[in-house]
Amino acid sequence: MPYLTNSIKDTESEPDSELKPSDEEMHQTILARCTKKRYTHQTTLIKAGSSAEAIYYVEQGFAYLFHYSEKKLVVPFIAREGYWITDKRSFYGSPGNDADISSESIVVAQGSVLHTLRRESYLRLIRTRTDIELNIQKKRADVSEEERNILILLQSASAHEKIKWLLHAFPGIAAVVTHKVLAAYLSMTEYTFSRKLKEI
Repeated sequence: MPYLTNSIKDTESEPDSELKPSDEEMHQTILARCTKKRYTHQTTLIKAGSSAEAIYYVEQGFAYLFHYSEKKLVVPFIAREGYWITDKRSFYGSPGNDADISSESIVVAQGSVLHTLRRESYLRLIRTRTDIELNIQKKRADVSEEERNILILLQSASAHEKIKWLLHAFPGIAAVVTHKVLAAYLSMTEYTFSRKLKEI
């Protein structure tokens, strides 16, 4: 599908949607600036305390954010197929200031396939494509709303319900991400997670 319609002679009679790139076309434009890699081993992509110089699109598998709070593992986000992941404050912040330092580490699960978009490539893209920048801002807001809804769901669910939801939302994740990480994501102990998982 072309970026714009092939003909512009009858543009006044065409709906606006025919003149605007679709979400999929914008997505492919972004991916064209990425590098693709399959990770044969669990790999740390970003370490807390460093600068998030890239954002990652999960084509297959999983990646997750984590940090420690008072020596307790905290996993605020897991990205599955079709999602982007980075330390947002660091990646979207201004290089050289405190906000540029990542507060999260990012790990990709074994067997995952990710596309990497470097920050300099992202900045070059949005300088020339404000439509893509606006679309990214909208998608970020949508994901933030989804994260809030998930948090509300998990707060009111039993341990059994949380694990059933996880296995449905993230098929195959229990085979490639440790129980310790998944338990932290669901706000339960590793012992409870492992015990309840055996009951499902």
